[in-house]
Amino acid sequence: MRKILLVEDSSEDELLLREMIEDLAEVDPRGGQIEMMPCGDLALAVDLLSEDSFDSILLNLSLPDSPTLLDSFLTVSAKAPETPIVVLLDESDELLASSLLRDGAQDVLAKQELDAPALARAVGFAIERQRRVNAVSVTPLTDRFTGLWNNEAFRVLAEHDLRVARQMHLPLAVIVTELEGEDGDLECLEFADQLCKQFPEAATLARLTGREFALTHFGDIPDTSVRTGVAAFHPDEQRNLDDLLADARSALGTKPAIVAI
Repeated sequence: MRKILLVEDSSEDELLLREMIEDLAEVDPRGGQIEMMPCGDLALAVDLLSEDSFDSILLNLSLPDSPTLLDSFLTVSAKAPETPIVVLLDESDELLASSLLRDGAQDVLAKQELDAPALARAVGFAIERQRRVNAVSVTPLTDRFTGLWNNEAFRVLAEHDLRVARQMHLPLAVIVTELEGEDGDLECLEFADQLCKQFPEAATLARLTGREFALTHFGDIPDTSVRTGVAAFHPDEQRNLDDLLADARSALGTKPAIVAI
């Protein structure tokens, strides 16, 4: 049985969503029966999350006791960091949706475009992806010398960045670089610091192996003195993360080496 917390202050929308949720078992019978817990404000949602656990949360951001739309999400996310959240917007807002996805929402759906099959897909995908994130979380996620994400964390976070790019039709670059010269702990730490300064808006920055670093970057890539290989991703193409990393590594190999500062 799946337990879903529905946070919705509109009685009319709650009724429609209830009907859709009741249809989820028919649309996706593999998930089994569904138990739904409705609530109409942020304070009650926080109380329910303190008392019980849920498989997923359907969250309408326009709540009477929340100062801003983003506050609704951040409050619920902080209270249940390991529970997948599917955000429901009253109307489509690409800028807000992009921000929510970057902040950890598993999906963002406009209510006027919603039906039972779409909701079933969103909830099923959200639960499965959060399960994978939680599985990775039992192991260290950061590189102990540089403090950057490690390879395991990069794969989970970069996959999320790709999904954001596809859903929001945003250009994304997957970039790899290598430390030149000595690869001791001090040199790696200095190189990591250099990367943080030269790519301050990187979505995800990680140390993959001893010498190899990788990052994802939305928008224009800043000029850098670091030798990099770049694979540009467009939302309408089919390359996956492994393809992009391979292309970026290939591009890196065609560039002349420079000494890292």
